[in-house]
Formats: sequence, C-alpha cells, structure tokens
Amino acid sequence: MYKRLEEALIANPEVAEKLLSICIVLEASPVSLSSGTIYYTYFAGRKQFDKVEKLKAFLIETFVKAVITTKTKPPEHVLQVASEFLKYLSHDEFKKSVLPALQKAILRNPEMIMEAFSFVLGAVSIDLSQYAAEIGKAITGPIHAKDDKIRESSIKAIETTARQCSDVAAIKSLVNILFGILGGSEGKLTLALEKISVIQGIGKLSHHGVSGSSVHDLSVNVANQFIKILTTEVHEGTLIEALNALSNWTARFSDLIPNSLIETFKKGVAMKTATAPVRTAYFICMEKSFHGNGLVQGGEVVATLLKGIERAAAQPGQVPVVTEGVVSAYLLLKLAATDPKVESQAGALWPLIADPEKCVFFAEKFLSSANEEGIHYTSKMVESLLHQHLTKVTKNHHVLYHTLVVCLTRHSYSVRSKVATSIKRIVSKMDGAEDAKNLLKALKKFLEQAKIVVGEKEHESTSQPWNEVKGHSLVYALENICSASFSESEDELLKNLFFIAYHPAIFKQSTNIYGRILKKWLINPEKVVERMYDTFYADIISAPFPNEWNACVLVNLSEYEPGRTCANVVNLVAENLSIPELLTVTRDDFFIFKTQEGELYDRSVIESHKEEATKNIKRESKAYSYKEQMEEIQLRRELEEKRRKEGKIKQPEYTPKQKEAMKMQLAKESEIRSRVKKLFDKIESTLSILRCCLLGAPGDLSCHFKRLLPILLKTLKSPIAAPQIMEVYSDLRKCVFHRDYDVLGLSVGKLTLRLNEPQCDLDPAWEGELLQKATLRVIFLLVESMSDKPYLLFQEAQFFVYNLQFLFAAFKKFISVDQILEGGIKFIQLMTAKLSDCEEVKHLALGPLMDTLIWIIEKQKGRMQQSASVAFLDVCSLSVREQNVEKSIAGEDEVNVLLSALESETVAVRDAGIRGLVKLLPVLKSNKISENLQSRILRRFWVAKHDQEATIRGTADQLWKEAKLSVRKELSHWLLNDVTHPVEPIRSAGADAMAAALQISETPLKDVIEMLLQIYAEKLTMKPPVLDQLGRVVEEAIDFWEPRSGIAVTLSKLAPLLDQDDVIRLANFFVPGGLLDRNEVVRKNMLAASVALIDIHGKDTVSDLLPVFEKFLDEAPKSSQFDKVRQSVVILMGGLARHLDKSDKKIKPIIGKLISALKTPSQQVQEAVANCLPPLVPAIKDSAGSIVDKLLTQLLESDNYGDRKGASYGLAGVVKGLGILSLKQLEIMSKLTEAIQDKKNFKRREGALMAFEQLCNMLGRLFEPYVVHVLPHLLLCFGDSNQYVREATDETAKAVMSRLSAHGVKLVLPSLLAALEEDSWRTKAGSVELLGAMAYCAPKQLSSCLPNIVPKLIEVLGDSHIKVQQAGGQALEVIGSVIKNPEIQAIVPVLLGALQDPSKKNFILPRNTVGYEVCSLY
Repeated sequence: MYKRLEEALIANPEVAEKLLSICIVLEASPVSLSSGTIYYTYFAGRKQFDKVEKLKAFLIETFVKAVITTKTKPPEHVLQVASEFLKYLSHDEFKKSVLPALQKAILRNPEMIMEAFSFVLGAVSIDLSQYAAEIGKAITGPIHAKDDKIRESSIKAIETTARQCSDVAAIKSLVNILFGILGGSEGKLTLALEKISVIQGIGKLSHHGVSGSSVHDLSVNVANQFIKILTTEVHEGTLIEALNALSNWTARFSDLIPNSLIETFKKGVAMKTATAPVRTAYFICMEKSFHGNGLVQGGEVVATLLKGIERAAAQPGQVPVVTEGVVSAYLLLKLAATDPKVESQAGALWPLIADPEKCVFFAEKFLSSANEEGIHYTSKMVESLLHQHLTKVTKNHHVLYHTLVVCLTRHSYSVRSKVATSIKRIVSKMDGAEDAKNLLKALKKFLEQAKIVVGEKEHESTSQPWNEVKGHSLVYALENICSASFSESEDELLKNLFFIAYHPAIFKQSTNIYGRILKKWLINPEKVVERMYDTFYADIISAPFPNEWNACVLVNLSEYEPGRTCANVVNLVAENLSIPELLTVTRDDFFIFKTQEGELYDRSVIESHKEEATKNIKRESKAYSYKEQMEEIQLRRELEEKRRKEGKIKQPEYTPKQKEAMKMQLAKESEIRSRVKKLFDKIESTLSILRCCLLGAPGDLSCHFKRLLPILLKTLKSPIAAPQIMEVYSDLRKCVFHRDYDVLGLSVGKLTLRLNEPQCDLDPAWEGELLQKATLRVIFLLVESMSDKPYLLFQEAQFFVYNLQFLFAAFKKFISVDQILEGGIKFIQLMTAKLSDCEEVKHLALGPLMDTLIWIIEKQKGRMQQSASVAFLDVCSLSVREQNVEKSIAGEDEVNVLLSALESETVAVRDAGIRGLVKLLPVLKSNKISENLQSRILRRFWVAKHDQEATIRGTADQLWKEAKLSVRKELSHWLLNDVTHPVEPIRSAGADAMAAALQISETPLKDVIEMLLQIYAEKLTMKPPVLDQLGRVVEEAIDFWEPRSGIAVTLSKLAPLLDQDDVIRLANFFVPGGLLDRNEVVRKNMLAASVALIDIHGKDTVSDLLPVFEKFLDEAPKSSQFDKVRQSVVILMGGLARHLDKSDKKIKPIIGKLISALKTPSQQVQEAVANCLPPLVPAIKDSAGSIVDKLLTQLLESDNYGDRKGASYGLAGVVKGLGILSLKQLEIMSKLTEAIQDKKNFKRREGALMAFEQLCNMLGRLFEPYVVHVLPHLLLCFGDSNQYVREATDETAKAVMSRLSAHGVKLVLPSLLAALEEDSWRTKAGSVELLGAMAYCAPKQLSSCLPNIVPKLIEVLGDSHIKVQQAGGQALEVIGSVIKNPEIQAIVPVLLGALQDPSKKNFILPRNTVGYEVCSLY
C-alpha cells in the first residue's frame, strides 16, 4: 500500500504538501498517527527535513495522546507503525515528552501500558543508561504482580532496557533493584511465581549492551549474589530458574570462574535434596560457565560430572536422570577436548559411548520423551563426538547421525533451531560433505519409519514419539543439512537428496526444494538428473511398490526425464504382463487367493466325504421317489447352511475322512494362494509404477500407446490382473482427451474394457446401457468431436491409437452391424486425413489397423467392403512420406501385414493388399527392408503375378517392374510353401508361379520334384485323435490334405517341363500312390495331373507307361480300397491309347474298359472317360453303333442313377468322336426325343435330359441347331411332376444357355418370350425358368438380351398363378446374383423385394446414384 501511495505522491508533489497541512491539524488518534507516520517516512526518505520536523512534533504529541495516555490497550499494529518515527527520537524529545508520559501511565494503569512501554524502549535508538534508574523504578514494580501478562511484559521491558544500556553503573542499578525486590525491599515475596519472575528479570539483564573488561566483573558480581540464593532456596522450580538466570550471566565470563561458584556447583549437585532436574540445571549452568579461560578449571568438576554419567547409566529408564547424564557427558567431552588430563580422567565415559547403539543417551525411548535441554545437549554431544572424539566411537556411527535427525525433527521450533545450529557447524567444516552424506542417509532411513503428523498447529511440547514428525519439520531438517555448499561430484549425496526431497510430506510443503537447494550450490538440477538418471531409476524400480514415497519420487523423475522414464516403464510393463503364468490363473485360483489363509474355499470336498447325507435313502417305490428324497436332502443342507451363517447352530463335527480331505485341500489351496500372490504383487507393483508415469509424464507416455495398450487389454483375460488394469486403462484417457471431453474419454475407456470382456466383475453402472447401443453412440460422438478443435490434450496420433483399441474391439464384437462399421470406418478416414501432415504420426500402430481393415474386407461384401478398402488405402498412404522415405512410419510390420493379405482366400483382400503395396513402393525400395523381408517380398510378388484374378496379376506385374525385381535361384525352393499353402487360390497361383520360375531359374527340376514328393510323404501322416481318460474320442483325427492337393496341382503345371525319366518317375508315384490318396480332392487333382502328363508326354512314353498301368491292373489287390485307383488307371490308359496306332489291338480292350468305367459313381471319372473317348472312337467305327445302343439302353433303362449319368457322358464322348452327323445317322436324337416324351417312365425322361446336357457340354455350339427342337420339351419338363426330372431340367437349361452364341440367343429368345403369352401356367413357368437360366450365358450374350428379358420377368411377377410368380422371382434372383458391379449387387435384394411386394417394401434410389449401362453391370 505504501509503495502505491509513494508512487502517487512522487507523481503529484503538490498533493503531498496539501496532505501534510491536513495531517498536522488532525485530532490525535491511531488513524492520524498511522497516516502521519507514512508521510513522515516519505519526507524523511527524500531528506525534506523541514517537513520532517513539523510532522515529528505532531507525531510525538499524537503518540502520547493516542497510545500512552489512552485508557485502552494500544493495538499492536499501531505500535508497529509508530516504530518508524520512534527510532528517530532524540534524548531531549524522549526525556521531555515520552518518558514522563510513560511513567505516569505505568503508575495509573500498568496492565494497559506495560506492553507499549516495552515496545517504546525497544524502538528508540538512543542509549537509555542515563534513564535507567527512572525506567527501572517504573518497570520493576509490576514484576511481582499477580497477573501473569503484566509480569511477562515487565520482564520483557527489563530485557529491552538492558539491551539499550551500555553503562555498567546503569546495569548494576537495575540488578540491585531486582535483587532488592527479591530480598524484600518492596515486601516479602511469598509466592514462588513472584520470585521466579524477579529471577527471570535478573537473568534478562544479562543481555545488556555493556562491553569491555567490566563485563566479567559485572557477571562475577551477579554470580556472587546468586550464590546466596542457591544456598538458601529449597523450592525446586525457583532453584532451577535461578540456575538458568545464573547461566545467562556466567556465559559472559571472560576470565577465570570464581572458586566460590565452582564450590557451589559441586555442593549443589551433591546435595541429597537435589533432584534430577535441579542437577541438570546445575550442569547446564556449569557448561555455560566453562568456556574460554575458564576451561583450565574443568578438572575440578570431573568427578562431579562422572557421577552424573554413572547415574544415567544406572537408571536408563528415568528420562530426567538421562538428561542430567547427557549434559554432564557433553561438558566432560568439552573439557576433554582442551585438556588431556581431563580426557584421561574421563575413563567411565568412553566405554559408554563406544557403541552408540547401546548407549542410553541415544536410545529412542529417551529421544521420544526428553525435554528441550535434553534434545539440545544430545545434539551438542553428537557434534562433539563427530568433531573431536570420533576415534572413541568404535562402531555404529550411523546411530549418531540418526540421533541428530531425530533431534532436528522435533515439533518444537525452539528445539529444532538449537539443533540446527549444531547441524550447520557439522556440515560446514572441511569434510562436511561426508557428514552431510551420512545425515541424508540417516534422514532417508528415518523417513522409511516415520509417522507423518498432519496438522497446522505447532506443538511446543517436546515429548513425542521419536518417529513422529511433521512435514514442515522435515523441510526444516533438509534445508539445514544442506545449508553448506557441496560439489557436483558427490553422487551419493545428490541421490539421497533427490529421494528425500520428493518424499510426499516434504514435497507437499515445498515442491521445489530439490531445485532450490541445488541452485544454491550452483548446480543445475536438470543436468544432475540427466547424468545420474540410470542410478535414480534403478533404485526406484528396485524399491517396493505401491509405496507413496517411491511413487512421488518416480513421478518427479518422470517430469525431469519423461522420454527415458516412459520408455523404461513401458518395457517393464511389457516384461511383467507378458508372462504366460498370468493367463493360466483361473477364477477359482483368484477366489482362493482372496480367501483368508486357513479358511477353506472349495467346500465341496467336505460334502463329497459326508456320509450321513445319503445313508438313509430308501429304495425307490410308489411311496418313496428317489428324486424327492434327493430334493429333501438338498433343502436340509441349505437350511443348515443358513442357520450356520446366522450363528444359530455350532460348527458340525467333521468325520475323519472329511478332516483328512480338508487338510489336503487346505494344503493345495495354500500352494495356489502363494503362487497367485507372487503374481498379484508383481502386477500391483508394475501398474503402480505405470500410474506414476501417467501422473508425471502423460504426454510422453501416450507416445508408447501403440505398444502399451494392446498389452494391457490382452492381460484383461487374467482374473488377478483385470480389476487393476481396468482402473489404469480408464485413467490413460487423460493423456489424450481434453478435460472438456473427459466424459467422452471415460466412455471410450469403459466401452473398450466391456468389449474386451475382462475376467472380473464390472461396475453395474457401466452395464446400464446396452453394449451395442452404447458402442454406436460413442462412435458417433467420436465422429462429431472431429469437427471441434480442443478434443485433444496432446497429439492427434496418440488420441487415434487410444480410440483404435475401442474400434478394434467394437468391430470384432459387432462385425454384422453396419452402422457400427460405417461409423468406425468414417472416424478412421477422418483421422487419417487429419494426420496426413502430422509429424507425430510415428506414434501410430498402423500394422494392427491395417490388419483389422483387411479382416473387415474379408468379412464384408458390397458397399461396406468398398468403404473398408478405401480406408485401408488411406492408411497405407499415411504410412509413407514420399518426400523423405526415411521418415515413413511404414516398416517391416506394416509390409508383413500387406504381404499376408496376399495370402488370403478372398479376392478383395488380395486386391487391397497388392494396391496397398503400390502405396508402400517407396519404402519397399528403401534400405528399411531387411534381407529376409526382401526375400518374402520377391516370393509374394512372384506368386501374385500368377494370381487367378487378372487385376491382381496386372498390378503385381507392374509392381515387379517398378521394384526392379528379378527371379533368384532360391525362388523355386521358397515357393514350396505356397504350393502347400492351406488356401486354395494361393496353392493354384503357387503352382503356376513354380512352373514359371523353373522355366527361368537354373534350379534342377528333378530336385524340385523330389522335394515335392518328400513333402507329400510327410503330409500323409494324420494328426492322431484326442482321447479322454476312458479312451473315447474327444477330437477326431485331422488330415492335412491341402498341401497334398497343392502338390498335385503343381505336378500338373510342371508337366510341360518334364523329361522322359521324370515322366516315368511320376507315373510310378501316381500309380498307385497319388491316386490312392485318402482325400477325394487330392485324388481328383492327382488324376488331373496324371492326365496332363499323358496328354503331353504320352506319345513319347507310351511304351514305358502302358506296362506300368497294365501291371497295376493285373497285380493290384481285389479290395474296394483300390477300386478308385483302377478306374483312374483305366482313364489314363484311355488317354494313353490316343497315342497308339489305330490298328493297334490294344485300343479296343481299352475302350471297353473305358465304357465299363462309366458306371463309376464319380463325375470326375465319368467326365475324364468322356474326354478320352473322342480320339479313340474312330479306331472302332465299325462297332460304334452297338456301343451307342448299349449306352442308350443304359441311359434310358438302368435303375442306377450313376449308371445313367455315366452313359450320358459316354454317349456325348462317342458322338463327339463320330461327328455331329452321327446324331441323325444313328437315330440318337429321335430316340432321345421319344424318351423325353415318355409320360410313364420318369427315368427315361431324366436320362434324355442328361444326354442333352452332356451333348451341349461336349459339342458346344455344334449342338446349337438342335437346341431349338429341344426347347419345347424343356419347357414342359420344368413343370414335370417328378422332382428328379425337374432337377435334371434345371441342369440341362444351364448347360444349354451357357453354350449359346449370339445367334443362338436370337433363335431361342423369341420362342421363350412367346411362351409367356400361353394360357398354361406350366408353360409360363417353364419359359420363365429358361429365361432365368440365360443368366448363365456368356456376359456379352447376357448383356445383349437383358433389356428384353427383365421387363418380361417383372410382368410375370404380377401373374395370377403363384407358381409363375415364384418362378419369376427366382429367375430375377439368379440374374441378380451374377451381377459383378458391387454398387448394384448391394441393392439387388432391396430391388427384388420392392418389385415382388411394392405395397410393403418401398425403395428410394439414393440421390447420388448414377445411371449404368447394361454392359457395365458385368
């Protein structure tokens, strides 16, 4: 306030003049005194002495009236203000104006003015010696008043006066006055309190301002007068106060101590009536006396001192006696330090202090109960031992430092301040760093056992438990221990200081004490922590957690070094939470851990050995039901358990069996409890450390989310970890969510935990909202939050990582809920767009995100699949920095995810993977890729170049060129893994890739074949079935047939590259090995490979292969196991026969065997036979008619479906071999037409339809002229009464329509459309089904006829007959199912629903939908 007024007066000098003139005319009051003093200070500071003199006279007058002569006690603040001008009073002003007023006031009303009197005497700066007599009379009168406050004020006034007097005579006069009062000059003092006050006043006079040699004489004079009191006084309290007052005077001795006083000391201590406190007071007085020149007289009191020490040693439980011993021991040490004779005489002391741990002076019991003198002299004794007698202490030096710490942390400030003086001397000496180091070590150990007392009020009592301490006392202790300056090289000192400074009690009182102390030492705290970080961190981590002190230290360490601390802590979390034992703990194990030791958790063992329960069960009869008896027993058990819990019945006596079972179970549970507790403690400690990191460095911790969060979520599956992890995971949101969005962050955290299904009970409040509803709501809120700026506390990347864990879990849980997928993908797209130019993108975990999006692409279809693909490519783009590839976050993990996508069974996934790799091409070409990964890239790109999908092949080919890859010699060996891949598309592509690689590389083909055959042999072994204890099959044996199938396909692709030796080698493998495989798919592919082998190399190896086949047929066992191999060998022989000369006699038997093989109920075999027949038939043209007749009979008359199906294949093969004219020449068409019209025998109709189907398949467009004649019969057969005929009609229709050319469509379509106008519903339905079958036409033909077909089918939906309507709907569904455009495919079901039932299902075309040409649909 004064500063503001001063600034105003400086700015306006004229205002100061006016205020002065106003002030000096004001009425006397505390307000005018305060105002005047302020102006006085202002003008005095500017040396305007004329104005100062005017104000001074006014202020003296006002002070006398408003303060001295007032009838009320002056306020303390008024006295404080007045001191500003009182210090400038002259002798004349004091003598004439102030002193008389004070004398009058003290006589009139001492209780009101005594405090002010004392204050004035202390405020003036003049020597008061000349006024001592007058002042003494005024202030000594009230010293023996009955009022305590008056006596205290009088004593204070006496002390103040003495300080202002420098004349010996003046002090003597005051001493004489007080001794006179004590002697009865003003009446006999009957009360001890009155005597004590006078004695205290005499003691305060020792603070006089006299100097020179006269001080000693004055002190001796006073001491002599005190001797009389000491010899006559018997009251303990008075005697102690007299000794205390005397010690104040003897402390000012500057020469030898009077012998009379020494004798008085010895006699006083030796008196039988002297109590321990009195003796202590004598020893204190002696200690104050023996200093300087007086130390040479110390030998006279050694015996007296030793007796005090001996009493303490003999009575260690008596605190006053021990206090006496402490003071006497200190004095003896003090004397021994200067006089060798005393040292030799003090023999009883040295054994006592040799081991401080056993010394009574340093016992914790004594330190807890000692008074102020005891604590003070204990600290002084320790100081003396450390400085001058350390050699006498043979061991346990740490006890000395511990004692100093205890003394320095007492509640009483006066005690602490005295001890602090010793501490400062200790640490300030030359080797003080070592003492400071030991003191800090002792303080650290003390803090480990300390009991922190919370409370603001200061306790003056020194009696307190040794380990009880307040926070401000600890701060005071630390500041005094570190009061000296130390070097930066004192590592241990700096380490202990760091740990102590961040004790919670100290840190709460002074948050920056560590930095403040180091800066006082001219040391940079940041550099110290950086240099000693590893030491600090190692010590913290090795300490127990959870612990409030260690936690506080770690929090602050993480603030100094956030990056290193967070990295270390995350490594620790990863190590401790990844131990396999965590996931092996069951919930029962956890509940056992929660059960008290000695209490049984699993009580079923008792029930299982309970004999009485089922002893009296009666045999089941009409009167006694077994079920009812068991229910009654269960009810009794429940009632008994209820009464036991209520305490209504005693614990039952257990049988010996039950006791034995309990004992065994308790031992088992104890072992489990011990094992789980170790894991629980490790988790608790680890998560406590993680919480510290969260508090100290949330921003840097969030940079490790991509590694940390998955570990935490995975550990939720452990019952002992889940409850603790849930709290920590929820708190981690604070690292990334702005406080305004904390509710949203809390929702994200809770839902993430719910979705991950932790192995613990959830808070019921969390489950108030349905999980799906809550998930959808939070996803929409996240999307909305992207439009607001302050949604983050730190960087966007870490925010994204935290929310991705929520999205991953939500996608996994609700993969079929489109809204959740759509919202989540939109959020991902928004975040990737926001992060496109963000430097913090390196903290993203893009690998798991890519993996999740790939999984969505695999699981979804249509629009959702497209959205996921777009988001996936955005993420791929985000991972690459084309301008600076080295800063790209895409690494081997991300590349591996994309390469794995190329191994998917789903085309869309492989397509997304190859397009993602296009985005990552700069990274693939950089030096960030290891040699092993480069090998995998080469292999995957080469396989993708041979993918079944043309788009993938094209993109892969482009990538191959841009990446400048080339085939390596090892590629064929690497491709063995793709050839045996579990996914069929990869096996197929791998087979093509292997063939292509072998054409380029120098790898010997024979080696590859041998490896393939070796792998085949290995994969023939099945995984054995899993059996239970009784030998029952729990899990069936598993046959890994996929690799064998891939090997078969690969051998087929390698067929063109084989030489004659390879062909013979493989022929012997196929027959019977490969063709005898247990899996049907493998056998099919083996047959295809062997057929390819025959087709390519049969002409050159016919003489070598035919004996192999004939030998098998002749020697193979006649068991059913070899039947399928025989059939395959027959087919192979048929293929081989094509290469024989037409006149060869072996052809006809081969054809016979082929015809016989047609009865094999296998479509693959029958189809293979049909393909073998055409080239062989010309060789037996003469007997072709009989073969055709035989086949027709089998086709139309056989009761076996497989025989008839085989005959249709054989007939088509023969016709193809004879030529299209044979249909007419051999009257095949007429016989089939007759059969299809046979209404009595459905088998003939079905057989004819089978023949038409196979003729279309075998002859293709050559059969088109006959289609027009077949169509009317097909229309009728669609409505046939027999189910088998209708099914055959469907298959025939598909075959017919799929083989039609554009001209064929034009021929057929008019008749089909015309049939829709017929009245017969059967004809209409047949026509509709045929129109639907046109979906199987080639895309070009289909697109040309759709504009004519679809409108007619839509009209049919409104037909009056339900069968026709259903046929129309099915036809439209078939047509819609072959549409490949994903946008239209997604809405096909909706369109069909609206067309079939427009009254109930409405469809509104989206606004952004564009028109499509028909050709673009396919």
